[in-house]
Amino acid sequence: MKVVSKKRRGAVGPEAKRSRSQSPSVPDDFKLPELKPDNPLGNQFVVPAYFCNLCSVFYQHESTTEEPHCSSQTHLHNLQKHYEELQQKSAGSSSKS
Repeated sequence: MKVVSKKRRGAVGPEAKRSRSQSPSVPDDFKLPELKPDNPLGNQFVVPAYFCNLCSVFYQHESTTEEPHCSSQTHLHNLQKHYEELQQKSAGSSSKS
């Protein structure tokens, strides 16, 4: 797996401005399934430029992006962190109502 860049330098089209907060609400009891190499998770965070929004990583080839990357421990950790942040925001906004 060859990583081109770890940080995004600028917008690369309309998809570049999408934020993580566009994901749906997450229930309090949400748990990710166990990591399995043949079951990639969080594929929706990989944009057409072979960039993972969760991990801030660019890839040269599509074949190294979705399946191997989305099945990695780093990606799973970042996906879990993302959903935890959504839960905290959701809990914070519902308690202010």
